[in-house]
Amino acid sequence: MILDYLQFWFSAYNEHGTHSPFVFNLLTRGLYPVDARWKGQSRKEQFFNRLLVYFEPQQLATLAGSIPKDIKTSISTVPYQGNINKGYDAILFQGADAKTWPAIEEVAQTMHNDSFWMIDRRGKDASIEKYWQEVVASEEMIVTLDFYYFGVAFKRKEQLKQHFKLRLQPDRVFRLLRV
Repeated sequence: MILDYLQFWFSAYNEHGTHSPFVFNLLTRGLYPVDARWKGQSRKEQFFNRLLVYFEPQQLATLAGSIPKDIKTSISTVPYQGNINKGYDAILFQGADAKTWPAIEEVAQTMHNDSFWMIDRRGKDASIEKYWQEVVASEEMIVTLDFYYFGVAFKRKEQLKQHFKLRLQPDRVFRLLRV
């Protein structure tokens, strides 16, 4: 596991390795800034909170129907249902395995262009990792962000298909050089 993470870390980028204004802004304005709201939480604990604060979705659909205890939000939470007419703003998939998760095409139909999809991959279960690779390869998901422990996918039809491997925190060297 440690070797796997080190391989990921050396092949992943921070905001300086992205060539997408959308991803650059997400990192520099949403995930990387130091903020008193996140004090005392690890990057992994605050990841979903930062995404929800940055994108401000009206509702969050969860596969399990419950919100994780480390997500602190007042956003309306509903259980995920494969209903084409829903148009979810954000969808959170979590669980011990992905064997019962719906097909990627089905999930894509429940999203609008600005919605996003978060996959909790902290357990590193083989079925979840396989599902994530299918999301990355899917023609439905245009922008995919791999944060090693988490995956985030967007429909964003206005962009070319891109996949990014990104670090959860900025490199300290670059942080020291910022003015």
